[in-house]
Amino acid sequence: MIPAETAARCAACEGMMRLLGPRDGYDYFECLDCGAVQLHPFPSAELLKTLYEEQYVHAGHYGDDAERHNRIRRQVFNWLADRITKLCSAEEPVMEIGAGWGGLAEILLSRGIAYEGWELSADAVAAARERGLPIRFGTIEDAREAGAQATVVVSCAVYEHLSNQLEFLISAKEILQPGGYLVLQCPSAGLPARVSRWLSRILPHRDLPSVFGSLAPPWHVLLPTPASVRAQASQAGLAVVEVCPSPSGRAGGLRSALQVLNEVIGRTGFSVRGESWPYVMAHVYILQRV
Repeated sequence: MIPAETAARCAACEGMMRLLGPRDGYDYFECLDCGAVQLHPFPSAELLKTLYEEQYVHAGHYGDDAERHNRIRRQVFNWLADRITKLCSAEEPVMEIGAGWGGLAEILLSRGIAYEGWELSADAVAAARERGLPIRFGTIEDAREAGAQATVVVSCAVYEHLSNQLEFLISAKEILQPGGYLVLQCPSAGLPARVSRWLSRILPHRDLPSVFGSLAPPWHVLLPTPASVRAQASQAGLAVVEVCPSPSGRAGGLRSALQVLNEVIGRTGFSVRGESWPYVMAHVYILQRV
């Protein structure tokens, strides 16, 4: 008999799941096959859309100081911009889904990239418009329905927030021109899952730790792994052409030191163990429409 806590199926690969633990009134589960960590049950897409439109930038999860947030994330944005400029020419269109406060937009535009962004937070869109950034209100589905086309679609710290990641990948494929690339940067499940399991043995009746904000309901719906992204990309008809550890932000003080340490551990372990190395805080995935 399957225990009740493993009766749920993984949204990424349909594998069996086990309860990882509660946090803030929600339950996180871990897939026994691909390792993805996810809320179960998922918040509805309608609820999430309303929360993002009205509350996200003021809920404490995402920095409400645009200048500070973009400064902390600048190392990540610069790395992504360097990678994107190797995937397309300056004239080829780049679309960002979940443009936030416009940190990546500013860097890409400064390099002459033909950029357009989409964002679901009305506050963030208004702030971006005030700074003259070409960021529109809406989701990837809105961009697809508007007939948007791009050589590169990039999404930074968005994939983990989605209630249906497969639909996102399918929409991205429809937007991409043949041979185009989808670049995903997002936190990964391996480290939070291991930290949570270790702490649950010591403090079995406490909420799960946030692990640097990785476990953050209802915002973080599903934390992927390389295996879960490969499973979903295959279903969407996209080829995974590269997976690598992501650079970290620099929040300052002790947190920055810990971010640097984790980055070193992640890259060193990944160079030896590859995608099976679990101690990577975030990955970058490059998928291609073939």
